[in-house]
Formats: sequence, C-alpha cells, structure tokens
Amino acid sequence: MGARTAVNKVPERKPDVVVQERTTDDIAALYRLSADMNPLHIDPNIANMAGYKVPILHGLLSFGIAGKHILKAFGNGDPASFKSIKVRFAKHVQPGETLETQMWKEGNKVIFRVRVVERDEIAISNAAVELAGSGSASPQAAPAAGAGGVDVPGFGASKVFQQIQAGLAGLTADEKNSIVKKVGFQLKLDSTVRDEVQTRIDVPQTKAIFAFDITNKEGKKQSWFVDVKNADAGVGAGAPTSGKADMTVSVSDVDFLELASGKLNPQKAFMAGKIKVKGNMGLAAKLDGVLKLAAPKKAKL
Repeated sequence: MGARTAVNKVPERKPDVVVQERTTDDIAALYRLSADMNPLHIDPNIANMAGYKVPILHGLLSFGIAGKHILKAFGNGDPASFKSIKVRFAKHVQPGETLETQMWKEGNKVIFRVRVVERDEIAISNAAVELAGSGSASPQAAPAAGAGGVDVPGFGASKVFQQIQAGLAGLTADEKNSIVKKVGFQLKLDSTVRDEVQTRIDVPQTKAIFAFDITNKEGKKQSWFVDVKNADAGVGAGAPTSGKADMTVSVSDVDFLELASGKLNPQKAFMAGKIKVKGNMGLAAKLDGVLKLAAPKKAKL
C-alpha cells in the first residue's frame, strides 16, 4: 500500500474533526469469536515470542473504528457515501488503548490518521476515504444523487444499487478476479459496536452477471446490472457492459426495496408471482448474497 497511500499526507492545520474511542480489554476475544484465529491476537505466550508484552489487536479493528468515525462525521452513517478507503498500518494497538481518529476534509476526500492516545503513536497513517459524489457536501450530508452512474430519478431501487456498488468497491483486485468471499464490516454508530463488530457477507461464489428489470409506480421500467463475473466487477444502470446477463430478475420498485431490506422473502415472492426470473435459474439461490451487500445493519434475506 506504500505507493498508493504515500500521497495522503495530513494538511498542516488542525484536524476538522477529532473523535476518540477506547477499546475494551476483552475485544480480542470478540474478534476470535468472529473468526480471527491468529494466536498473536489473544495468546500472551505467542505475543511474548513475537516481541510484544501483551497480545496485539487485529489491524482491521483500528481500521473499522476509524471507518466508523469517518462514516458518522462525513457520511451521515450511510456506507454508500464511501467510494474507497486506503490506509497504511503503522503501529500495533493493544487491548484497552484509546484510538483517536483525526480527520481533514479535502475536496471529495477525508484524509485521516489514527493515534494511540496512551502511547502517543500513530497506528494508521497516510490514509484517506474518497467520498461518493462531488465531495462538496459538508459533514453529515448524504452522498450526492447520481453517484457512480447508478442513480435514476423516480426509482427507490437506485439507493440499493448505490449500496451494492459501495460493497463491491471494498473488494481487492484479487477478490474481484476470483469472487470468493469478502468480510464486510457493518460499522455501528453507537456503543453496541462491541456487541457486533463485524458481519460476514458472502459474495456469490458462482461467477455471474445479474440483471434487474424494475418497474416503478408510474409504470416506467429501468434496468440495472450487478457484474460479479468479470475482473472489473461492478454495478450500473442499463444493460450489462461486459457480456450478456446470466440471470434476469423482473420486479416492481416497491417489491425490490422489500427484498433488499429483508422484509420480503425471495422464495415466497417468487411463488407469489411478485418476481419473475429468466435465464440460469440455479443462480436464484445466489441472489441473497448480492442483495446483502446493500443490507443495512441487521437486515436479513
């Protein structure tokens, strides 16, 4: 990440926003329950062998806490407001230490760093979040309409596809190429963060291009696609740009929002005739994984 993050130097002025948050003494145990099996993060003997006095925390913990702070300060709590995030891990963090996220708004970017308060050391440096839209919005503003060429006026589905786009943007180049699994972090904006640090999101292991034909209340029809088949996996309005759709879903705008929020079960909707599917029917079981990229907080499909 060195070359890609080197340009993210903090401005020579006071931060626009500063947020502090203390980690808990038992946070490493929570991460172990969330599938972090690295003994360095919980076993004192292994930590001592590696040269640390106590077990150190997973780097994604400080990464996630910083992301939560920025999301609240500049994204109105909406994951779709993040276009990309890049960081450089500079120092370790120990359980119980306080993390301070210092943020500077520069155009459509939020340059930030994370300081360990107790040791006055920088844990994350040369870091930046690129915001969706023009970046002219002030803190707490929602992302601009039309971000990423996905927004279509008159369709509530636009918001869902923006969130799916944000989810895919979090994949590395290798993950986009192989489309295996992505671990997503649902960043909580309150004290419940220690109760639910992360949620696993499975991107469909079957490579495919999903198309959606959606009809709004006025009877207008609009198409979108979600491409998790090609190396440049992405989301867009209109017909797929990298080949023919493997499966096409036809649904009303209202029912699509119900599906994405978890209020409408896909199987029941299909049996009730609320959605129609054509193409590779075997991919229908993978639809949940695509929609979960946009699922807010505890929504389930």
